[in-house]
Amino acid sequence: RDGNFKTEFKQKACDHMKAGQNQDKAKKNEELEGIAASLVATFSQAVLKYAVEMLDSSANQDSKWGEGYAYFRCAAGLMDKDLAMHIEENLSPLTNEFPTDNSMLCGIAQKMADTPDLGYGVGMGDLNIPEFAALANIESECSITIPPPTDEDTSG
Repeated sequence: RDGNFKTEFKQKACDHMKAGQNQDKAKKNEELEGIAASLVATFSQAVLKYAVEMLDSSANQDSKWGEGYAYFRCAAGLMDKDLAMHIEENLSPLTNEFPTDNSMLCGIAQKMADTPDLGYGVGMGDLNIPEFAALANIESECSITIPPPTDEDTSG
């Protein structure tokens, strides 16, 4: 997702992996938190990316929906529990009908905006959402305010 959102979460995850490579268990655990933060950020971006792309009637909508849900599942256990439950309840193709408008996207975006810590210190403001063209107007389209980036070094 880094290319879509002009972030560097993949590199940050790799840096944390390398930093813990030849270290003791305490240092490895510290680096795992940085890896987890990068995963939360990347897969949160993916949730929003596919939630908007699935609304494009020229796209393979079922495929986009399935991809978005699958990417969410990759990091669901690392996310804030209320956020993860909200995404599960609203994005799952197993329990929901295909949306006819942007209410699913906007509901998830609102929950992210209202959740100060998406998981491991990552905030919605760290995701660089407006850089992805299809989400450039998400604040006005969904009537949300994306919080500023966190003070943590989680931004890409």
